Amino acid sequence: MSHQEKQEIFNSFIKAQDLPLKVDDFEHLLIIFRYSGIDVKTFKDLIFSACDLVQEEQQKRIFETTEIDRLFSNCKEIKESIINEDNIIS
Repeated sequence: MSHQEKQEIFNSFIKAQDLPLKVDDFEHLLIIFRYSGIDVKTFKDLIFSACDLVQEEQQKRIFETTEIDRLFSNCKEIKESIINEDNIIS
């Protein structure tokens, strides 16, 4: 997964949030954070939630590109082990 793809996930996530100030992208949020009225815990939670989305996308891609002998394996179990909620950061 490219850096640009990760940035796009962060940007989409941040734009979808109900923040006190209009934010164009994640970099903009970093710049205006000081004036945004967002407390540090909320800011941290936003970052971790965006990281979780990136990680989830990476795990999906790993599953899709991993060669598995589908005749002898249970794909659902394998997918669930790769896309595991225990891997969530926040």
